Formats: sequence, structure tokens, C-alpha cells
Amino acid sequence: MTTERAVRAYFVIAGFPDSPDSITQLLGIAPGESGRAGDHRTRRGGVSYVVKDSFWELTGTVINNTSIDPHVLELLDRLSGLESKLESLAPEVIKKIVIVVAVTPHLSPPGWYLDAATLKRLVTLGIDVEVDIG
Repeated sequence: MTTERAVRAYFVIAGFPDSPDSITQLLGIAPGESGRAGDHRTRRGGVSYVVKDSFWELTGTVINNTSIDPHVLELLDRLSGLESKLESLAPEVIKKIVIVVAVTPHLSPPGWYLDAATLKRLVTLGIDVEVDIG
């Protein structure tokens, strides 16, 4: 039986010209998932697609928390100390935390709150935040 997660988060770096292995080497962290532009993939349900932009993804590990801030803080903690490495990426490279919120009739909507200290950490790392509500 699968546990439905109302909120999950991941940090993604995308749009770089090299192999995702170059990001792994730069940061010294293994991604949860990665792909190179042009790779052929299959989604759940068997639909095939081609990866448009190279990406490197660090998956959040917070479970059973419907507030958004713990998910963001956990990823920021894992990226702590990597400011200069993230800054060394080209300006056109996308760096963002994506928060996916499942909205269903039987789940309460999550709380959305990021304090000033968390916002400052995001700015220091040059990380955008995207919220995907669906």
C-alpha cells in the first residue's frame, strides 16, 4: 500500500550543457535523479519522452509533514556550505526548489510559511522556489 504524500520537495539544477555527472562532481552529492538532454525515458504508465534539458535533482526526505517550510529547510541544510560551488554555475543555469502539493478532497491543504532567515538562505544560494499545486 502506498502512502500518499500531501507535500514533497526537491532541489533541481537544470539547463547546463554538460553531463549531470559534472554537477555531482562539483557538489560532491549524488542526485536522486538526473538526466541528460536527449536521453530517452519512460514515465509511469509507459509513455516515452525525450529529456529536453539536462537536469540534476536532489530529492527531499521529509515525510508526513503537510507544512511546506520543513521541506525547504531540509534541502537547504543539505546544500549548506555549497554556496560558492552553486554560484560558480553559469547564470543561465536554473537552480530551484520545487514543492509539489497534492490537493485532494481527503487531505488538508498544506501550510505555507517561510521566515526571513529561510528566505535569506534561498537568496544567498541563488535558489528560486516553485510551487506546483495539483
